[in-house]
Amino acid sequence: MADHRKPRDRLTRDSDWVRRLNDVVERAARVSVFTGQPPGAPALPAARTAAAANRQLVTRPEGWGALGEVRPRTRKLRESGAPLVSFYRDDPVAHAFDVLRTRLVQTLRQNGWRRVAVAAPDAGGGTTFTAVNLALSLGRIPGSRTLLMDMNQKRPGVAAALDIGWTVAMREFLSGASHLSDHIVRSGETLALGLGADSFQDGADLLHDPVTATIIDGAIDVLKPDVVLYDMPAMLEQDDLGAMLPQLDGVLLVSDGTRTTARRIAECERLIGGRTQLLGVILNRARPPILGRG
Repeated sequence: MADHRKPRDRLTRDSDWVRRLNDVVERAARVSVFTGQPPGAPALPAARTAAAANRQLVTRPEGWGALGEVRPRTRKLRESGAPLVSFYRDDPVAHAFDVLRTRLVQTLRQNGWRRVAVAAPDAGGGTTFTAVNLALSLGRIPGSRTLLMDMNQKRPGVAAALDIGWTVAMREFLSGASHLSDHIVRSGETLALGLGADSFQDGADLLHDPVTATIIDGAIDVLKPDVVLYDMPAMLEQDDLGAMLPQLDGVLLVSDGTRTTARRIAECERLIGGRTQLLGVILNRARPPILGRG
């Protein structure tokens, strides 16, 4: 894979990135990222959290502008009948995603939210297609910042959807083994991508780890995106979304119009209920009208 990343300088101990991540680590030692427990509750493993965060501070510049850049390609998805909305503006799909974008942005701004998971009840429901196109539509807003993270560690698909060669597994970043700027890249000025590669079966275990939550918080503190989208695995087949719920402001649920049943949607609503907001249900691959009914 061609290396698109820019040359990087060594961080100093008093850099903004170091100070901000150290602040995050200090907070994690006092307050549980999962339950919001006050001082006096069982402490998180602060030493291990600090060690993982410090591994991300060894080198690299900081901030949105310091991220390396990649260029998505469009031919593969166009040939498969799944266009990318930023490149096919006349396609009805582009209009549908722009409408979804507008409603989502307005809801997030009104409530001060920004972390949104995109998930489906079952695998193959179009979650990655939805997350990628929604991110591209959000990225068309001038002066904005959208971060799309491929959190489907079992079947990562964002890099393939954008036809970007990628070889680094998401778990390397989430565990603190690799640095933010080794793993998150920009596509233009307004969209950043956290890409994944390889299949990892135990993604939910990693997402339950407070170290992982600290690392995600640190990345968001540094990059300051307006919207963060997480492309998640199937909600009723894996526990990854359940592990992420305490860190989310809301969930967009993708329903496959050719096979998702009302019962499966209701099961997802029950699992989400009271733990975060269900922001909407997106119908993907709607059934064609029955002959004789227009």
